[in-house]
Amino acid sequence: MIRGRFMSSNDDCQQIFALRRRVFGEELGYSEANIRDAHDDKAFYALVFDEAGNPAGTGRLTLIDDRFVIGKLCVLSDMRGQGLGDLVMRMLLVRVQEMGAPSVWIRARAESTDFYRRYGFLPTGDSEDVE
Repeated sequence: MIRGRFMSSNDDCQQIFALRRRVFGEELGYSEANIRDAHDDKAFYALVFDEAGNPAGTGRLTLIDDRFVIGKLCVLSDMRGQGLGDLVMRMLLVRVQEMGAPSVWIRARAESTDFYRRYGFLPTGDSEDVE
């Protein structure tokens, strides 16, 4: 059974950063500056685990310039297509609702737009933002 866990920047987030490093760094070739940033100091996270209990996907909710923003969502390549990304998104959207956010934005690569459309988000024109 897959499961998820909420975390905050006050928790030990090493599993989250290790996942990002594997997906964003090793798979996609991003620099360390794109794996962690200053927003990680004040963020909520969803961390999901595969059936064996291993960390397999994560995403972040943070407040950037008075906007609630979901970003840094990733799932290990060999675990994609199994609903883990969906679980991460649903967890983060529940947290957004619990916080009473009037709206939420997504920071994502343009290639991910179709994934976020499933949740009602639309591109805004900025290549990294979908609303």
